[in-house]
Amino acid sequence: MGSRIHGTTTEYRHGCRCICCRGAHTLAAKKYLSDPEHHAKQRAGGRRRWGENAEEINAERRSRYANDPDYRRGIKAQNARYYDAHRTRVMEKVRRWAEEHPERIKARQRNYYQDNRERILRMNKEWAERNPERARELSREASHRRRAKLAGSGGSHTPEDVTAQFNRQQGKCFWCGRKMRGKRGLRTWHADHIVPVSLGGSDNRENIVCAHWDCNISKGGTHPMDFAGVMF
Repeated sequence: MGSRIHGTTTEYRHGCRCICCRGAHTLAAKKYLSDPEHHAKQRAGGRRRWGENAEEINAERRSRYANDPDYRRGIKAQNARYYDAHRTRVMEKVRRWAEEHPERIKARQRNYYQDNRERILRMNKEWAERNPERARELSREASHRRRAKLAGSGGSHTPEDVTAQFNRQQGKCFWCGRKMRGKRGLRTWHADHIVPVSLGGSDNRENIVCAHWDCNISKGGTHPMDFAGVMF
């Protein structure tokens, strides 16, 4: 390098701080950094270093994230920008990971609940007080899922599935055919399993109908064909 011509715009002398050498060094660096082969080598080197020191690097990052507010804000801002730019890709990746690691998801949820139990219960109570009808509906759906799980029948449905079924029935009880709305719009009906879960019926939406609460209670664990004979 010492034999290179000093002071041109394309070549520089290492260690020289004159204007020409600094300018030539900057141009050479830009050309080098824009080279795809250089970037491929950089990524390969980074992956190799990560594989050899992943545990140490992660520990260092976690420690810095916990103790450095500026670093933490920068990471959150960076994550937010990436999520906004690649929302679909991120959601798909999260979905695949959750499907591949269901036990880890459950363990994480249990740990979070144990660490934040009082706050979660307080928030749930406040929400239920603001949304009493919706809270009762969700409670009924959870009860159905619990009973279905205990019976080993599996399946699930959502409040939206129940609403769609109510509309298909035009607001009439599946069993007796009478209207299911009480005075002042109060709900007087239940989401009922056509085949009771105790008889092997699933909790899927195909097995859910809307019925008066008294029709549902009267039916209980009776088979639908036997109950229809009693009703009609």
